[in-house]
Amino acid sequence: MNLNLPFSEINEIIDKKLIILPWSLVYKDQHTVQLKRKIRIPLTKDIDVSVERIDGSDIYLNVDSGAINKLLDIVKNLSFESLNMIELLDNRIILHLDKNKKIAHTMEQITLQDISFNEENAVVKFMPKL
Repeated sequence: MNLNLPFSEINEIIDKKLIILPWSLVYKDQHTVQLKRKIRIPLTKDIDVSVERIDGSDIYLNVDSGAINKLLDIVKNLSFESLNMIELLDNRIILHLDKNKKIAHTMEQITLQDISFNEENAVVKFMPKL
């Protein structure tokens, strides 16, 4: 099964959570999106984030080298529960979805298979658990 999450809706959530830092998520390739500043500031670099793999309820993301601190500055505005599920390792982020109570229940019901991107959507491929 596929769940299509339009970038327009994802960007609305980003706008609500990250009011101070106006970023938007855009398609780069099948497994990579780019965080772009809505207001261009000199010497500000966009951040590429790629889905490396999925292992159970953990999503492994690669981030541009040197951009991990910038990305951390962006996500620090999230709730504690959301921050609790984020593990930082060098240029990699591991999202532990089972550490978020709201997401953990869903993860008990499904198996994530892939996360990919197209021009319009983030596409989450999953299978219901029997």
